[in-house]
This record gives sequence, structure tokens and C-alpha cells, in this order.
Amino acid sequence: MSKYSYSETDERRGQPEDIREAPTGEFNDNSYATERQAEAVPVVGDEASIEDPIQPEEADSDQQLARDENDAIDKSNIVNDRLRSDKPPKGALREPADEEIGLAEDEA
Repeated sequence: MSKYSYSETDERRGQPEDIREAPTGEFNDNSYATERQAEAVPVVGDEASIEDPIQPEEADSDQQLARDENDAIDKSNIVNDRLRSDKPPKGALREPADEEIGLAEDEA
């Protein structure tokens, strides 16, 4: 246990050691982009503009969400107008009482 009630550090106060500038947060490295034609998948540089295949006016629409929902529903999981993963009705999974399964103790 330390004799001092304040915390001690290894750093010396008032003597800056190895003070470096903080990075700016911008990083640009095109060293991985090559011009070889033999590659199966071309690598695009950081500054290259990329065409976005998603149209913003259609991407977040109710029609698109309805299409996605219809595509996601597996018709084989619907049983009696309910999904198999639905929660069972209340009380359907209750544990039987001891008397119902013949485990009641006889009092003699």
C-alpha cells in the first residue's frame, strides 16, 4: 500500500516527452489500387466516384417496404392463419399438476 493518498504516475510534470500532433482524421491511401488487368475484381481508388444503384426516391418508400415484407414471408410457416414462431395462447403451455399425472402423495 502506498504511503501517499494521491495517485502517482511515471510521467514527470512539466517535461513534455514525445509530444506528437494528433491526426486530422482524414486518411487517403491508394497504394492498394493497381492497374493489372488479370484481377477478377477491380479495386477502386479512394477518390474514384462510384455510381449508387439505389434511387433515393424509391429506397425508403412504403411500396418498397411492402415488397420486402412479401418477399420475406415464407408461406410454409403459416399454420391456421398464424406463424409457427408466434407465441402460443396464454395457458397453452402450463405444466400439469402432480395429481393430473399421478404423482400426488397419499396421506396415511
